Amino acid sequence: PFEKEILFFHPDDRPLFINTIKSLCEGGIPPKRLCFRLNHDSSENWQYTEKEFVPITDKNGKVVTIIGTHRNVTHIYEMKKRLEELIRRSDYAIKSANMTLWELNTDDMCFTTYNDPVTNYKDGVKTPMDEYMELIRFKENNNLDSVENTLRNGIASDIYCEEKFWNNIDQKWHYGILTGTPFDIDKNGHTIKFVGFRRDITELIETQETLKKEMKRAQQADKLKSTFVANMSHEIRTPLNAIVGFSNLLPNEEDSELKKEYTKLINTSSDMLLRLINDILDLSKIEAGIIE
Repeated sequence: PFEKEILFFHPDDRPLFINTIKSLCEGGIPPKRLCFRLNHDSSENWQYTEKEFVPITDKNGKVVTIIGTHRNVTHIYEMKKRLEELIRRSDYAIKSANMTLWELNTDDMCFTTYNDPVTNYKDGVKTPMDEYMELIRFKENNNLDSVENTLRNGIASDIYCEEKFWNNIDQKWHYGILTGTPFDIDKNGHTIKFVGFRRDITELIETQETLKKEMKRAQQADKLKSTFVANMSHEIRTPLNAIVGFSNLLPNEEDSELKKEYTKLINTSSDMLLRLINDILDLSKIEAGIIE
């Protein structure tokens, strides 16, 4: 009975099946293939089944019989599901790695890109090669002519080059590494399609530039420090020599005026030496970030 048969359908698919049969009985146009989930053993192992319907009418055009066929397509749906999952994972991996997938058909010389900032991240956008190349700047002396020649003439050869490309999102030039390989080659050895990736290395390049600047600053600071130490060594020796020299002369000097002069020179040199030592200590505190 129809009421019993309908129980084999997945609850979500029953309304579609009932409405389809009802429409056919009323003379409706037969639909194309419809897919339903069925289960005849009361388990959760639902089988995907494609059904086709053909109404049979009498001489008055009244539907008297409905003939149907069904085909188990579970394996097709499972393969489709696995393929969709694989595509989702690949898409996630490409985006996580900040990469762009590109294809070039040599028949129409159009790029098709995925996760591409050049095309505002719109997947599947086709861009003529000449137009696309306007948004890319190759580094000097980095086989630009060779790359273009390979693509335009369909040469069966791998591609590798460094480039700069325009990012429409942040309106800046980014650095990238472009790699590609022939994907489809005809019997004459002509490449019909190239497939490859472009990896954004802007962050790496900027980090390298920052390190170069910091290294240059460190080298300059080290040079200045060496000069400062050399100058301080000379400045320290001058008052120290005066202190030692006049201290040695002072005990043997009988002239009271000269003794006062020697004592004054010793005190002056001592003050100078103390100021120099304080300056050196202040420099150490500046380097340690204690004072500005």
